[in-house]
Amino acid sequence: DLTSLLRESVATLAPLALQKHQELALEADESLQIQGQPTLLGLLFNNLIDNAIRYTPEGGKILVSLAREGSQAVVYVRDSGPGVPAEEMEHITEPFFRGEQAKKYPGGSGLGMSIVKHCVEACGGELHYYNQYPKGFTVSITLKACDK
Repeated sequence: DLTSLLRESVATLAPLALQKHQELALEADESLQIQGQPTLLGLLFNNLIDNAIRYTPEGGKILVSLAREGSQAVVYVRDSGPGVPAEEMEHITEPFFRGEQAKKYPGGSGLGMSIVKHCVEACGGELHYYNQYPKGFTVSITLKACDK
């Protein structure tokens, strides 16, 4: 149950968002079932949400949403952070890559998005990410939904 996995990840990471006075919300209209390894999917979503909290300034917003799009389940993690500089975008899923902007934030090893990429591939999904304008970053994960 993808909805339950997302609720668990949001609940686990909510204290970090509260420390930064951030708004962390989950929007999921229905329970969506997928085939996959819960441990791998939990690792994937915990990394994505942790990144959003880490790189979003104090007082910012992070929205995790789940939607069915045809036969697919799509998870979006959107934040109101600074986004990723265009010249770094193609490198963010490389192991140990930390861009200049990321180096301003404490902690982090540059493995988060690499882990996300490998988890998505292991689950047979697709990973997309892009900057929002005027600010923010969105990551989308597409996974095959099970029939209702």
